[in-house]
Amino acid sequence: MSTLRHLSQLEKDIEKLREKMIKQATEKGRLSDESIEASQELDQLINEYIELQRKLKD
Repeated sequence: MSTLRHLSQLEKDIEKLREKMIKQATEKGRLSDESIEASQELDQLINEYIELQRKLKD
């Protein structure tokens, strides 16, 4: 998969997971296990996205 295509897919995945995290936090509370897990997954995707952007700039 090309880097640009991967970035595009990551953007979609980040948005979907962000929506999921907000829904879980609204329904179960921000400190629920599900909300925290989704937040951690989101952090990982965002970090991957940032790393790919850095590689494109180099």
